[in-house]
Amino acid sequence: MESENTIEKNRSCENIAVNYLKTRGYRILARNKKINGIEIDILTRRKLNNTFIYSFIEVKKTKKKAFYSGYPPISFRQLQRYRQAIVFSYILNKKPFFTEISLIVFDENKNLLSFISSL
Repeated sequence: MESENTIEKNRSCENIAVNYLKTRGYRILARNKKINGIEIDILTRRKLNNTFIYSFIEVKKTKKKAFYSGYPPISFRQLQRYRQAIVFSYILNKKPFFTEISLIVFDENKNLLSFISSL
């Protein structure tokens, strides 16, 4: 189980990520949203070419050295769980919509290392 200090640090990174996304035209729909038992850190919507795109965003904090050495910040299992959440969302909404899975990675000092969309 994560310590209180670790949870607070992760929440702080999520706050920075939310501000970053807002400045880039993303509308924040939910934070720490559970979809069929899968927690999505940030759920957003943005408009691109007259089409709304919903982003399921995972926020990670890692050591800069680990990130640059090629250590994957998101596991294959986490990626599969996010895909399951998207499928479940399709079922709930009863209509298809455009989606992407995104990853925002911060270092131990809360500096943005990477923002990757469409995983």
